[in-house]
Amino acid sequence: MWASPPPTTNGSSSQGLYIHGGCGTGKTMLMDLFYTNLEFPKKKRVHFHEYMIDVHNRLFALQKQKDRLSGDLCERVADQLFAEAEFLCFDEFQITFISDAVIMRRLFSFLFDKGVVIVATSNRPPDDLYLNGLNRELFVPFIPLLKKRCIVHNMDSVVDYRQLTSAPHNQVFFNSSDKLESKFFRLARNAIDFDIVEIKVQGRSIGIRRAAKNSSIAWFTFQELCDKPLGSADYITIAKKFHTVFIENIPSLTIQERDQVRRFITLIDALYDSSVCLVFSSDANQVGDIFTVDELTRKSSSMDEVFAWDRAVSRLTEMCSEEYQIRHLRKLSVDEFYGQFDLTQETWTSDDLRDIFVRYDKNNDQVIALTGLNRMINELNTVLSRHHPDKVLCANGQVRKGLTGSETGTRIFFDKFEQYVNDNGGLVHALVDNSDM
Repeated sequence: MWASPPPTTNGSSSQGLYIHGGCGTGKTMLMDLFYTNLEFPKKKRVHFHEYMIDVHNRLFALQKQKDRLSGDLCERVADQLFAEAEFLCFDEFQITFISDAVIMRRLFSFLFDKGVVIVATSNRPPDDLYLNGLNRELFVPFIPLLKKRCIVHNMDSVVDYRQLTSAPHNQVFFNSSDKLESKFFRLARNAIDFDIVEIKVQGRSIGIRRAAKNSSIAWFTFQELCDKPLGSADYITIAKKFHTVFIENIPSLTIQERDQVRRFITLIDALYDSSVCLVFSSDANQVGDIFTVDELTRKSSSMDEVFAWDRAVSRLTEMCSEEYQIRHLRKLSVDEFYGQFDLTQETWTSDDLRDIFVRYDKNNDQVIALTGLNRMINELNTVLSRHHPDKVLCANGQVRKGLTGSETGTRIFFDKFEQYVNDNGGLVHALVDNSDM
């Protein structure tokens, strides 16, 4: 349907797709599957909040030059965006801020006229976007334009597939801050920068009082992230800077803490979209209990926070699952991944070895093939060549026999892997190329 570029003449009738439905029904999965297989060069897949932050930054930059520019600044931004991508896939299409609502109609009118095609996912149907938002009348004219340019499809399912996940082997939700801290020090290998580290976001600074020295891991309190006037740009920057984020003491929230709830939901969206590993402590018994409203309020409330909380719970549940953690471990670069471990240690915990094992378990069947073993060794060699150049690894016959049970074996199971590593003096020593083997 979209194998060739969309027409770029004004008044183009090219139609996109707007998929809406409940949490965890597979909207994002379908969009990502489509995007991956879309044979079109000028395409972009982006979280909607991130896209709009970019739009505002471009408008701000042009605003400073307005004395030297003519024409509509919104159209100039549309020209820039169209030059970069003619096919846009938006995840979580939602209008939260009045600043977005004000410019939506003008910006997307220009984009649609140029021939941009949109595929978007959302929890809300188009008519419910920015429902009860401030000055919504400024946004409402955009709705028929969106419906005209997109086929609207309801993912009519009552199943939240994120709830059908496996319990993790590595716990990430704690009721105790002491256990949270213990995990932080373990992943940071006891190398912590206690000086305030600052990251810049749109001309302001966010202070981080604990960060790992050897890996992109940061520690925050809930108050530091959600009691302050932070927004999407701040949370997206954090999500891109750190692959693992610890949050201490997430309290039990009610509708009285509406601002904190809204920020927390926005934070979860940013971390989830960047596949960040979230490790947190809370006095709530389960993630769904972090924010509670009585049933009467839930049924009668039109507040976005009440509606959006179901999405946050769905995402938090998945972020605590085995499947999510495996995806996270596999997406890390070699240095980021092995920066979490002391490779020279002689005794390894089962959790650490399983984290390493699943990175190379291609088929998720709890088995590593020889190709996976060779990849492990190649990646370890990459790290060792920089930090321990005296150690070189290889998949020789003895290693193969020790891991598979025979010199011709091809399947490596976790229990054999764990036993072999710990029986032979740790991960590096067990796989060291030794002529005496």
